[in-house]
Amino acid sequence: MTELEQLEKGIDEAAESMLSAKYVTGLTRAGISVESNIPPFRGPGGLWTKYGEPPMDSYQRFLAGPKWEWERRLKTEGYAKELYEIMKTAKPNQTIIPWPR
Repeated sequence: MTELEQLEKGIDEAAESMLSAKYVTGLTRAGISVESNIPPFRGPGGLWTKYGEPPMDSYQRFLAGPKWEWERRLKTEGYAKELYEIMKTAKPNQTIIPWPR
């Protein structure tokens, strides 16, 4: 079997798995969304670069006040507002990442 045939077989198997699954999760690397015009969080043009990095203790905050933390997370202001607006029009891209790396 050629490399192309192996790739096509793998794609077909993955598609069958996704179509028959109740839930599908995709794992990607940082920055892959940039090709879909979704800015990264860090670096040039990054959302956290513009708005500042959010607190990294969300789990502890959630435990201390679940209602307050959910309300805070659901607010669309700062980087979240920009991200939500961009996500409304985002389209998949053709980025191919060789796996495994």
